Amino acid sequence: MSDPAALRRLRRLDAGMGIAAAVALAAVIGEYGFLPSPAAVDRLRALALAGVATFAILQASKLLVVGRPLAYLRTHRLDFALLFVLVVQGLAFAALSEAPEALWLARHGRPSPLLPFYVAVLQGYVVAVILARSPLMHLALARIRLRPAQLLVASFAIVVALGTFLLALPGASRDGVSIGVLDALFTATSAVCVTGLVVRDTAAQFSTFGIAVIATLIQVGGLGILTFTATFALAGGRTFAPGERERLARALDPEADGNLRGVLRRVLAGTLVTEAVGAAVLYAVWRDVFPDPFVRFGQAVFHAISAFCNAGFALFPDNASLTRFVADPFTCLAIGTLIVLGGLGFPVLAELAARGRPVTRHARWVVVATIALIGAGAFLLAIFEGYGPLAALFQSITLRTAGFNTVPLGALGLPAVALCVAWMLVGGSPAGTAGGFKTTTGIAAFAALAGRPTLDRPTARRAARLIAVFLAAFVSFVVVVALAQGEVHRRLIFEVASALGTVGLTMDYTDDLGTGARLLICLAMFVGRVGPFALAAAILPWREEPVEAPPAEERVLLG
Repeated sequence: MSDPAALRRLRRLDAGMGIAAAVALAAVIGEYGFLPSPAAVDRLRALALAGVATFAILQASKLLVVGRPLAYLRTHRLDFALLFVLVVQGLAFAALSEAPEALWLARHGRPSPLLPFYVAVLQGYVVAVILARSPLMHLALARIRLRPAQLLVASFAIVVALGTFLLALPGASRDGVSIGVLDALFTATSAVCVTGLVVRDTAAQFSTFGIAVIATLIQVGGLGILTFTATFALAGGRTFAPGERERLARALDPEADGNLRGVLRRVLAGTLVTEAVGAAVLYAVWRDVFPDPFVRFGQAVFHAISAFCNAGFALFPDNASLTRFVADPFTCLAIGTLIVLGGLGFPVLAELAARGRPVTRHARWVVVATIALIGAGAFLLAIFEGYGPLAALFQSITLRTAGFNTVPLGALGLPAVALCVAWMLVGGSPAGTAGGFKTTTGIAAFAALAGRPTLDRPTARRAARLIAVFLAAFVSFVVVVALAQGEVHRRLIFEVASALGTVGLTMDYTDDLGTGARLLICLAMFVGRVGPFALAAAILPWREEPVEAPPAEERVLLG
């Protein structure tokens, strides 16, 4: 659009929409975060509804301002699709009292879930708008020219800060008392970095609002570093440098044609479909565990997200993880499958799902390494700890960053601890939801040490550097955490490996951490998720490398 007057009117509309969305979001946070009285809740919901209505009217008014409304609709499909959904939900909300579903439930003596559902949709729309469509977000991302590594670190830090704020609110706790900034920071960092270490009993401590915040943080963090960064940038209208879109697209999918939006659509759709199928399986399997269908639905969705994102958060009392399912093959296989799929990485899943295309070396390496590590880990755990086949298999699957456990880990022997630390540091595969220095990096370094001409020397050296830096970070964190705690033993070493590898397993040591050690473990989780190299590149005044697609043999090292 080249008409200056129309552009000015659009900017004014955007500013008004930003104010309306901010008011509506403040009302939502006030309702759920501060536990107001019923009368105050009604006023806050009315304020949120007014904010959303104002936002919708201003959004629709844009069609009267632009010279070509149909062309504007085509280029802003998402905005108006969301607006259409909002209008439909508003009409349903208005007619709710006489809806057949509500009357049927009332006759059967059950409160209708429809009203809370429509309110949740309305409030979810508010959150989506303020995060993805705020003019302030557009302006900030358009003006701040951060290097990719800086954008990556800043994005994760912002999400951790927002999560800390929300989890520290009184409404995030079941008892209406804030858990404090330190515990909120630890929980938010663990969720965003898809780790799973906790200092509070997740099921007992957090309210529905708090659990929803944790699930959202897990989903954002689990989508992956590059996915999150690229989505954040695209949603904010950031202008990419020449070739940057293509590089991000190929990093997410080595066989991508450079269409970043297409790659992101495939990643997001694949994630949501896989999690939905996993939730449906868990819903069927847990019929006897959670007789209430609504409770079972919430449990199935949360654990499907946590499993696929390799987060390890569970909603069973006393932070018992999945120990009640140690002999349940259906639960173990459902959760284990989600963990493996999330850890394989999005490019590999796309290759395996495609038909008629040869599988690349990268995908072969990932699959072979995954099978080998799971099999070897299960065999050795069965020998070292005497686990049964199902328990050994599940623990081997979850060991490389998923964080669930079906057996107590507090009394692991030294051989098992050494095995666990090694597997946690290796982690999963590039562009997936797992942490560690990545399976393909380990294979490349091993091939170089064995004298196998699998990769050229520069790529092999890069793999060796990645592993060396990761191990140096591990040793450094062990030293500083030991100094903060005033002790060093196998449980501390296990805890640091779990944090840096974003695993989430613990030998019942997290609660023993002091304030300084907890902050250091938070930093270890953050470094493990964004990567030591990315963090260094964001902090140090390095010059950016030219933007170009990496050669095929180096793509296996991208994480």
